[in-house]
Amino acid sequence: VQLWLKWTMSDGLGILLLAPMIMIFHDLWESCIQRDQNKSTRISTTSLFDWPLVLAVGLVSSLIIFGQTIFPLLFMIMPVILLHAFRLGAPGTTIATLQIAVVATIFTSLDRGPIHLFDASLSAQLITLQLFLFCCFCIGLPVSAALAAKEKIRDALKESNTRSKLVAQAAPVGIFQAD
Repeated sequence: VQLWLKWTMSDGLGILLLAPMIMIFHDLWESCIQRDQNKSTRISTTSLFDWPLVLAVGLVSSLIIFGQTIFPLLFMIMPVILLHAFRLGAPGTTIATLQIAVVATIFTSLDRGPIHLFDASLSAQLITLQLFLFCCFCIGLPVSAALAAKEKIRDALKESNTRSKLVAQAAPVGIFQAD
């Protein structure tokens, strides 16, 4: 029964973590294909600068947090996840979680990092790591989704404002505005 419970927990956490990531990468792939077909959408220089910088900050932070064995610094990764969510959105949050997963798994299996600080078997530590990664993803994903919704509303408002200005300019009669 205990073996079945461990198997169920580890597979369940893995599915809960990987399924949304796969769907986000699929959506990113589809949007890249549509962008290539339209050719009108350009990648901004800000995003070309943000992606490598933010991903490097995430990797260095992960290496520092999981490379040491003195302090339980798991909480220090949350600002890194939120940085990815704010600057890079859902794909950035997904990549950050995968990046942290690789670094944390390697260091935990080498008996290093904050998860190694509590006395438990390696399987219990890995289940704890999966639960931690799931919590990281569950913190970053809603933030990035809320920011994406805000950006979509802002773009719709800009488009509506532009359309209203065009209608006002093309109208044959005067339009009175009062604030």
